Amino acid sequence: MYWRAACRTIADGAFPESSIAVLLREALRHYPGNAALLALAGEPSRQNSEVRVLCLAAQPGDKARLRLGAEYREIVRETRGSRVVPTIRQAVQYEDLDACLYDARPHILHFSGHGTAGGEILLEDHGGFGHPLGAAALARVLAAFGRLSAIVLGSCHTAAAARPLLAVSDVVVGASGPLHDICALHFTRHLYRGVAAGEPVARAFAAATAVLDGLGCPPHEFAIEEAA
Repeated sequence: MYWRAACRTIADGAFPESSIAVLLREALRHYPGNAALLALAGEPSRQNSEVRVLCLAAQPGDKARLRLGAEYREIVRETRGSRVVPTIRQAVQYEDLDACLYDARPHILHFSGHGTAGGEILLEDHGGFGHPLGAAALARVLAAFGRLSAIVLGSCHTAAAARPLLAVSDVVVGASGPLHDICALHFTRHLYRGVAAGEPVARAFAAATAVLDGLGCPPHEFAIEEAA
């Protein structure tokens, strides 16, 4: 009844800056699995559709070693048997990005590795050392492959990159400051537990950060930005 009344009000011209399409899109953002809303939007049900996750890892030789293998084992373990399909690419260089995106055609992009104080992620160069990549450059590459549902940046200081990446993703998750290995593992485990259960990334994020404090990890280590 609420949605019918809201649609009728908009159709009557009460909110000229809005439209039925805008209202429907916003409703789907909050209730992505609702079959009635999907039918109104002319979209197939998402209940059984794949959610493809492209997991990119970089471990430059001039930086401290991280437990990236353990993090990806968590993603594989938590999503096994669900509609979430992870694709893992390691030792990623900048020029590998388009090939990885062509192969996986992801809905969610997950990066694990090091970040700089300025919010850049560190890929690898041809010598295996760090190659910084800023949010604007990453957004330009991603824009050629269509809009993503979410970008998860599991590296230090990447919350600074979140807002620019909203140009190509509905949700962007980053770390507010230094990110400890064990906290990254806990966060990844509980985030993808929620995604595998069918929750939108924003809700899975809220649940994952709620659990962190009891595990000895400050939940404010992580930040989320959502497109308006």
